[in-house]
Amino acid sequence: MAEDFIDRIAEKLPIKQIYNDAIGPAAKEAGAIGEDLIKTLRLALVPFQFTAAFQDRVAHFIDKSVRAVPEDRRVAPPPQIIGPVLEGIRYEPEDTPIDEMFSALLSNSMDQARFDTAHPSFPILIRQLSRDEAVILKELASRNFSTVEKLDKNLERRSDDEPYWVNRVIEKQLDFPFDKLLIPHKFDFYSNHMFNLGLACYSKTRGQEVIRDASGKQIGTRKFQDFHLMPLGRALVEACTRDAAQASE
Repeated sequence: MAEDFIDRIAEKLPIKQIYNDAIGPAAKEAGAIGEDLIKTLRLALVPFQFTAAFQDRVAHFIDKSVRAVPEDRRVAPPPQIIGPVLEGIRYEPEDTPIDEMFSALLSNSMDQARFDTAHPSFPILIRQLSRDEAVILKELASRNFSTVEKLDKNLERRSDDEPYWVNRVIEKQLDFPFDKLLIPHKFDFYSNHMFNLGLACYSKTRGQEVIRDASGKQIGTRKFQDFHLMPLGRALVEACTRDAAQASE
């Protein structure tokens, strides 16, 4: 039953080879590409239990991803993408932001106009994201989000072990649509996690503003920051977003 199901899934996938001048003379024929796809699917799917619900889940996911690519642009998906993607959706419900990222990534890997946006590390990165983090990345793709904070200078500081700045106050809250998140109070955790993954970070937008007392002595500072995508995060979002031609299919 598993082998029959894998064969049916493989038939849904394009097997056109991406032409490359360097390997053109030795390019694989369609039959060989199809065999490679079946091997990849077998490695990715055989460990799973082939219930009717799981078969429907995979079949619908593949069908949705393929149909999103204009027919004249469809090429065989790289094993390094389709294998980890199918493993990644094993525990992911349909139609979630994470499911959509996986599907768009697979679509782009099969699109002759966009296959170069897909990278083998991206399925692994997506698997480390929460639903809310996927939403944050999508929002960051369209704009940065600004914040302003004020800190007092620690005038009683006596040693290097004591903090230089104290009494942090957020004067301008991050202008993010927190209502789109399921757990908005974890935003700081999300931002730290995405920074550790190399996806998003805070950066100052201008020099710090010195706060002085009446005598001119510095008593504090004001920081102006943007929360934005890092280069890896922007590349991930691009690879996991459908273009206008895909979205119209």
